[in-house]
Amino acid sequence: MIRVTRDRAKLRDVPFIEFRVWEERPIFPNEKASVCGGHWDPVLRSWNSQKRPIPAKQAFELTRQFALDKGISDIWIDDPDQKLDGGLRVQNRLIDYLDDHS
Repeated sequence: MIRVTRDRAKLRDVPFIEFRVWEERPIFPNEKASVCGGHWDPVLRSWNSQKRPIPAKQAFELTRQFALDKGISDIWIDDPDQKLDGGLRVQNRLIDYLDDHS
């Protein structure tokens, strides 16, 4: 079971994976900005090793799988600018609980 929240205080002392969301600015003026994401690896003590920023929903799926592989059942979404939409709720029922309150 994976529990996802935007409220870090609700996690208290349980182990969790931090998933950060940001807006990647375009290099060229005719390009659109992209919403990207990545997770903190507590073992390697670094951000996930993607060579390029990847779209937030794709990055979240990698984060969810990372959490499952490590036996961690909680993910904190760090998205202070609210760039990530609610689309995580419907990803093949892979998230058991989403506390989407800010």
